[in-house]
Amino acid sequence: MAEYRRQPDVTRTEHIGGVEQRKIAVVDYDLKRPDRYRFEEQKILAVLQDANVRVRGPGHRMVRTSALDVHVHVMEAAAPAADAYLLLRNRLRSDPADRRVYEETKRILVSRDRPDMNVYSNAKSAVIAGILHRAGLEK
Repeated sequence: MAEYRRQPDVTRTEHIGGVEQRKIAVVDYDLKRPDRYRFEEQKILAVLQDANVRVRGPGHRMVRTSALDVHVHVMEAAAPAADAYLLLRNRLRSDPADRRVYEETKRILVSRDRPDMNVYSNAKSAVIAGILHRAGLEK
């Protein structure tokens, strides 16, 4: 395992890494995805071990694999955003209509030119808010 080096304190910075324009692809669900999740989860847990890690600063942090094919969002356990992520995930798993709307939105957005990844992410906000509202989370 690579040696872990603590990064500089970033509690006053919300976005690290600057503008990043990358190709985004929306692909059909892969039945191997849960196994991939467990594989990446085990790598993260091995690094954290029994540490009581808390997010420092506002918002959340995101870490990615070097291949940029896995994004892990890290936030405090009691953060309202964590509940929203889980509610969205559960709604998409259980509601075919909302899942279809979310997928269609993503497919439309990836076909458009955009200056960076944040434009793509922000463009999904209204659809996500609607799904969360239908799932019972008032925004």
